[in-house]
Amino acid sequence: MGFNQAKEQGWSVRKGEHAAARIFSPIIKNEINPRTGIEEPHVAAYRGTPLFNAAQIDGIPPMREIPEHERLPKTAELDAIAQQMGVDILHSGSGAFYSRALDRIQMPPRDTFADQHGYDATKAHELSHATGHESRLDRDSLRQYTSIKGRAAEEMTAEIGAYILSTRLGVPFMGNNPDMTDAQHAAYLTTWAKDLSPDERRAAIEQGIKAAGHLEKQLELARENGLVMGLHPAKGLHLSQPAGPAKEVTAPELTSTNAIMVSRGDYVRYTDAFGQTREAIVLDNTIAGETARLRSIYRWPNGRPALDGADHITPTILPGTLDEHVPGAVPDDQSLQAIDPVTDAYKLNMGNNNERNKAEQIVLSAVEKAHGAAAIS
Repeated sequence: MGFNQAKEQGWSVRKGEHAAARIFSPIIKNEINPRTGIEEPHVAAYRGTPLFNAAQIDGIPPMREIPEHERLPKTAELDAIAQQMGVDILHSGSGAFYSRALDRIQMPPRDTFADQHGYDATKAHELSHATGHESRLDRDSLRQYTSIKGRAAEEMTAEIGAYILSTRLGVPFMGNNPDMTDAQHAAYLTTWAKDLSPDERRAAIEQGIKAAGHLEKQLELARENGLVMGLHPAKGLHLSQPAGPAKEVTAPELTSTNAIMVSRGDYVRYTDAFGQTREAIVLDNTIAGETARLRSIYRWPNGRPALDGADHITPTILPGTLDEHVPGAVPDDQSLQAIDPVTDAYKLNMGNNNERNKAEQIVLSAVEKAHGAAAIS
């Protein structure tokens, strides 16, 4: 909480206390884009606000935890946005992601989330990605997602867009835990910001604001078109009846179109263009036929698996048909992160062969167990 926020409530920051964190808010000004001649929002500067923990403030009452049943879901609004945008939603697998080629979102089943708000926040994040499609905002970072900088910029953009939309809808943000704080949200953004220059970070923030604006506009149109139930701001009257959730694509339909969804941590075995059998662990959420980063597996003559050495991974196009696909073979935990070159966990282990080998063996054991082979001893 900021100093003035506490003061307005009749509380006071204890003398001698220092700010526990500082949040920087963008100062937005509308400017004419010289290329298009259209007035657009632009980040002119940033305003820093020192924040204090509740333990540093005198007079503040204990925080009341809001029970799950009192947290009103926003699924109807988010589904209406998807429907207005023409984006289908598939519930399947263990990972959430947006496919640019199919213009479609994949979400894990609702019951895999700890609460409704974790589900809603994740859906808002994927909808924010979808705004970058060439038919909408045509965002460079979405097209360049397989590069380190493109992925970092796009994730920052989607997170900011989803955060703004979730805040305005009243969705407690940050994944499966509805009580996570703004500081933790900022920490998530920081992990991606490390790969970007100051100018690139500013551009990602601007794109996030544009994404949120686009989503809010789609919600307005959805309400006008009767796709969502809304409340009249003055009288509290329902303006329209709900038109049902966004169109969902079922697994059988997915199979019939040969669009095989693969998620981070999946095991795949396939035949490459030269007729060679390949095995790999998927590091990016994608679909067969699109590029993805794969950590390749090779086998010794005795059949024992090993990971190829890779401090840089060139994205590979998966064929439309996979010989074997095991969803969720490897949990997305510290071990998987330790074999993924774009993560901090991987960089921290560079030069530490013991830790690297340990992570690789854990991952390979998970793969072998998942597709029925004997576990590595």
